Amino acid sequence: MTQQIAGLLLWKNRWRFQEALDIIRRAYPYRNLSVEDLKLVLQYMFERYPKLIWASFEEEIFSKPRDLTGLYEYYFGNLSMIPDERHYLVINDEDKTPVGVLDEAFVAEHGEVGTKFVEGGSVWKIRQVYRDKVYVEPEKNPLGAIPTWIGDEIPVPFEVASEVGVILGETEERLKKGEDLDAITTDLAERYPAGKEVFHRALQEVAEQVKLGLPVPTDKRLTLERWGEFIILQSPAGHRINRAFARAIGHLLALEIGASVGVQQDPYRVVLKIRRVPLEQVELILKRLSEKDLKSLVVDAAVKTGLFKRRFLHVAKKFGAVEKDADLTSANVESLIEGLKGTAIFKEAVKTVLREDLDIVGLTALAKRIASGEIEIAVLGDVEEPSPISRIGLEEISRKSDIVPPARMRQILLKSTRARLLNEVFTVVCTDCWDYVESKKVVEMQEISCPECGSRKIGFTTDSEEDVRRLSESMRVGGEPPKRFRRMAGRITGSAELYQERGFPAVVVLAGRGIRPSDASDILKHDKIITEEMIDRILEGEKRALKRRYSG
Repeated sequence: MTQQIAGLLLWKNRWRFQEALDIIRRAYPYRNLSVEDLKLVLQYMFERYPKLIWASFEEEIFSKPRDLTGLYEYYFGNLSMIPDERHYLVINDEDKTPVGVLDEAFVAEHGEVGTKFVEGGSVWKIRQVYRDKVYVEPEKNPLGAIPTWIGDEIPVPFEVASEVGVILGETEERLKKGEDLDAITTDLAERYPAGKEVFHRALQEVAEQVKLGLPVPTDKRLTLERWGEFIILQSPAGHRINRAFARAIGHLLALEIGASVGVQQDPYRVVLKIRRVPLEQVELILKRLSEKDLKSLVVDAAVKTGLFKRRFLHVAKKFGAVEKDADLTSANVESLIEGLKGTAIFKEAVKTVLREDLDIVGLTALAKRIASGEIEIAVLGDVEEPSPISRIGLEEISRKSDIVPPARMRQILLKSTRARLLNEVFTVVCTDCWDYVESKKVVEMQEISCPECGSRKIGFTTDSEEDVRRLSESMRVGGEPPKRFRRMAGRITGSAELYQERGFPAVVVLAGRGIRPSDASDILKHDKIITEEMIDRILEGEKRALKRRYSG
């Protein structure tokens, strides 16, 4: 809304509060905007430095500030409301080599020291997060590790997760009556848009759990068990409810025992990492959850998490309260959050978390159903082996993240890298006549010469064909590249020289991400044809380029 108010001031110098409110309310997202919320935003814009507005709260009028610099810089610097997502370079702390890249969503929710995650088919444990880098060490035990793409998962809504619970309950009931799983899956396949084989695979653990005489989690039953240091609560309630559920339980447990509680969740379960807490204590918390002010409880828990910090930073950047390059590891973020409590920025960040990440209304309804007995809690106790359905969650990492043995991993990487390189697209151009410009895949460039003049002085670049055509036109007319195209011209002529000297392998090497002609010369020293060793060196070159990019 700060952006909209700034825009109003570019339209007209002076506004009454009610006049601005009437206009802003015409936009659907602000249809219920209160005068108090508007005043909160105006107060921030008036009190910040440099001021974005001048305001009289007695007369309920605001206008442009005396110095317009801050207003214009803010408005034109925040034309897009799409949050800028940062990326974090993952570095093996043992040998300082790059491992990969994590997105901000993952680091925000899971970027704690000791967290295990999967990257490149291997398990890593976080040692430190510093600025835009995550330092890790190899981890042998994959249990509890998180797939790195989890931050981008499409959330499973309550309705879908609950329907899964209905299916589990129906399957349990029919199996107990002696029906065959094959008949049940045939029936389900006729009622739902999935094949019989899909249902058969999905319900194997349910059949196993029933055979063991253990209760199955359903839309009307949660199950609770402890395995080692993990307490597994099966709750088919969807991503947003379970995320709120996990934080509420973890927060209450932490208050009771005076120690931190690790939490993970997915649409169908909440996993607590904690020792020496009786399951009865967790069960009691679940049954009394409806007595709590859940919104305050979950917000109190959420504001301490990286998830909230991420949302807060996005909002603060859009308000112009922090620099655009501020990141989750900035030392003053926590103090900034504390200092801005009660302000429009803090309240907007809370609203965003409640809207995008947590479902308090859904959690409240779930807590009431637990308290009333409509949803029962089945305590399975301390188990030597996790129940079959809990095993799905605990083994999820090995299925969803594909932890691959090193030898096989190398072959997969080499083959996939080769395929990727051959399918990269370059804009090719003749550096002799500059008449020939065309886009080609690398695989199509094994033998290439200029169709206009026959020259083999072919350069190639990832720059757009449109820009290369402009450069070519300038080169044909004046023989010199315009100032803004000089670097591009240098890259093209450099690649042409390398292509003349080394042929097709030079094209393949330069298709590597971030690899420069100087890097390519080193990679091409040893091989005249494309070998596994060359692909290996390209991968190493890409790692160095990645590290160079994050090192500035």
